[in-house]
Amino acid sequence: MHVRPGGPALRRGKAGLPGRAVRRSRLALGRAVRGPNTRNRVRDRSGDAPARPQGYEILCVELGGNLAAVARQNLAGYPRVKILTGDFEKIRLPTEAFDLVVSATAFHWLDPRIAYPKAARALRRTGAIALFWNEHVHSEADDGFFEAAQRVYEREAPESWDDSYAGPPRPEDLQDRTKEIEDSGLFGSVSRRSFRWDQAYDAAGYLRVLDTYSGHLDLDEEARKRLYGGISRLIEDEHGGRIVKGYQTTLYVARKK
Repeated sequence: MHVRPGGPALRRGKAGLPGRAVRRSRLALGRAVRGPNTRNRVRDRSGDAPARPQGYEILCVELGGNLAAVARQNLAGYPRVKILTGDFEKIRLPTEAFDLVVSATAFHWLDPRIAYPKAARALRRTGAIALFWNEHVHSEADDGFFEAAQRVYEREAPESWDDSYAGPPRPEDLQDRTKEIEDSGLFGSVSRRSFRWDQAYDAAGYLRVLDTYSGHLDLDEEARKRLYGGISRLIEDEHGGRIVKGYQTTLYVARKK
């Protein structure tokens, strides 16, 4: 199980889900999200829960204590939202109690032999699972920044440099997780929707993104300082102080059999 220290730095730096992905997910789920009496269980590793959770009873499971604290702070105004700190694979959940299980860029850390049956057991007969992933992809708008950045990694932090890195994948080359969901035998036909979008960052903003990556946090302080200095200079001197990172958000929705 991968563990990130988390907390406010992660909350500031991470990329959120685009609003259209959230809106379309509700349409795709149809009756799975029925209204004020609906109970939802949200698997969340980012300190967030679904936008505007008014009226819904939501149970969040967060592995990291720091991120759980951020989630509690962010959602203090919603008395029907409860945050549990623990490992989803081990924590006890009620059976057939929820209409919806949601995970945002987290389900791949779980053992599918445990996670899918546990999610299915927690769902009511008409419930559904909704799995999101945010992934870095090639964008024509990135102006070659990510290829140039590899030279900075090689020079300033060779211990973190991967010489096999060939640049961000194209959207069509991302892993399709449909078969894994179907192979669990617990869910019906999988609806897959993808949303391509770009996010602009100034140098300080992009360094906050890097601060959410465990490989960067694992660097010693001096190496991280050298690396971040090199990345910042690359953005300021060669990219006009602004770079663009491409993302693809993919949503998988399937109803319990």
